[in-house]
Amino acid sequence: MKTYEQYIEHILKDIEKRKTFDYGDRNSVRRYNAAADRIAKDVTAIEEQYPDRINDFFQLIYHPDTEVAHALAWYVYERKSFSVKQKQEAIRVIQHLLDSGEIRGVAAVH
Repeated sequence: MKTYEQYIEHILKDIEKRKTFDYGDRNSVRRYNAAADRIAKDVTAIEEQYPDRINDFFQLIYHPDTEVAHALAWYVYERKSFSVKQKQEAIRVIQHLLDSGEIRGVAAVH
């Protein structure tokens, strides 16, 4: 079993890999989708194996790398392990990143 920190490390690496995504390249699309699938599995594993770390995971929506903050805010919003208040904050972060121009569109998330 991986530690919480190992899951986070893998998630951050997969988000980094997705930054070079190119819609026009079929292989790039496959790599992006594979990374998104791995991230979803790692988030599920954190929810199941480390429920006491959910609040730590939530704090990652404030990550200084806007791509990380954006992607993880969506996972917070979509998952049942997070409170309504946390989901609302995730949406606020996503909206702020969109309004500020720090990220482009929702399709670039995951």
